[in-house]
Amino acid sequence: PLKKYLLKAEIVTPEGEIITPGSECFKSVSGYDIVKIFANSWGLLGLIVSATFRLVPDELAPDFAGMKMKPIERERFLRALVDSEAPEADYSRRIRSKFDPNGILPIV
Repeated sequence: PLKKYLLKAEIVTPEGEIITPGSECFKSVSGYDIVKIFANSWGLLGLIVSATFRLVPDELAPDFAGMKMKPIERERFLRALVDSEAPEADYSRRIRSKFDPNGILPIV
């Protein structure tokens, strides 16, 4: 998953505040690294405008050469976010209502 390699990000919150969670060091905090929450939020919590990723050794390049992000089926994603009773969808809705109560941020 992408969040495994994300170390630091510059993020614009719904209020327009620019935050920079994470660090360029691999292990810089004890506990949960907050930048990981933004990695897979699909823009619900904030827009990532800049990111720093962990490097991997050259000998592992073939393992990652074919890696690419799958396209998002936007309509299916939105339906699941609104209609689904799955715990992940409920959690996403609650986070969005807390971080973006005015619905300013677009959903990817």
